[in-house]
Amino acid sequence: METKIRCAIIGLGRIASILEEDKLREKPATHAGAITTHPQTTLLAGADIDAVRRAQFKKRWKTPHLYTDAATLLKKHAVDILHIATPPKSHPALLRLAARRNVPVVVLEKPVTTNTALVKSFLREQRHYVKNVIVNHERRFAKDYRMVKTFIDAPKSENYGTLLSMTGRFYSQAPKKSLDLLLHDGTHLIDAMFFFLEHDPAAYFNEVLSHFLRKNVIALPISDFYVQLQKHHPLKVSSQKTRKQHSALKSPPHPHIPLIKIPSQLAKNRNENSVRQSPTVSRDLPGETLNLLFSYHQTKQKRKIPIAVELGSGRHYFHFEIILNFTQGRVHIGNGLLRFERARPSPYYDNFHSLVLEHKKPYQKTYPFKNMMQEAVDLYLNRKSLTSSPLTSALMPIALSEKIQTFFKNH
Repeated sequence: METKIRCAIIGLGRIASILEEDKLREKPATHAGAITTHPQTTLLAGADIDAVRRAQFKKRWKTPHLYTDAATLLKKHAVDILHIATPPKSHPALLRLAARRNVPVVVLEKPVTTNTALVKSFLREQRHYVKNVIVNHERRFAKDYRMVKTFIDAPKSENYGTLLSMTGRFYSQAPKKSLDLLLHDGTHLIDAMFFFLEHDPAAYFNEVLSHFLRKNVIALPISDFYVQLQKHHPLKVSSQKTRKQHSALKSPPHPHIPLIKIPSQLAKNRNENSVRQSPTVSRDLPGETLNLLFSYHQTKQKRKIPIAVELGSGRHYFHFEIILNFTQGRVHIGNGLLRFERARPSPYYDNFHSLVLEHKKPYQKTYPFKNMMQEAVDLYLNRKSLTSSPLTSALMPIALSEKIQTFFKNH
């Protein structure tokens, strides 16, 4: 009987286990789900400081060994693949612990950290261990994103011509500040865009790591940088009950964004329209929109790709999309979205070309967690020498966030 690869999880919360209960999500949707559904792996142990989480995890996954901390777990068990799904501030210390315990492969949740300075000592001290770390930026493992990546890398991109520019948008329901949004779900957007543009992952990995070891800087491959930030001011609410609740407040719902006062008749009309059009929405949400413009340097091709990014919080929906613009077509990919449009003689104007839809069929299953787990197994079995989602690439959204903070300080 073949011995199974021993896996353990540190942090037993949402992405480790709880999201598996979401009936609409593609399964597996968590680290525990990925481990338990892979034929070559077994979920040996887990650790979390929260007793309730440990109890829920044990009930859901029947895991025999649960602990309050990672050090105890790794002292008592030889782990082949360690999944780290704790808050990002704890990641550097847990990476060092895994390296000291000689854990062969680590799967690390994004974001890698909240500050590149926190991982610089790890990169320097454990430069040979860095290749053992897989960062779970899910879209690098998803079938549709991998297909688009292959499409981009093909000669002349399958007759769509040369890639000219890229646009990415991510909108969230949470009333977060833009930098918080960028550091969490927004990292998926930046990472996916950079993933599409990484021509040679191994060469890029070595380039980023060697540059850091020489100059102690995480080098972003970008220039021509511009940032714009706009705050959203929540308008008055649409129901009598909620108006009374807010009238009792001494300060607006968001401490940094005041409520806008609008004329009573206009407010009345707005309230009537709001109730008629969207009875479940009580008020506009406080939030921000962050616009980024920069050029990405493709060193091998010796060219720059213009990139536009928009991150927005305080929406009443969740949205993620990337548009790749070629000389002869366009590719549009996002959550539940995959469109290929190619330039054809226009049905609307003489002597013009228009974009005509060639393909619109998003995959029903994209297998991000399944493929992530397979890559961890391949790395453990030495079938791969480097993951498609290395630590060096995952640091780029963090470095970009720091660049934005510096921009705001200087302007």
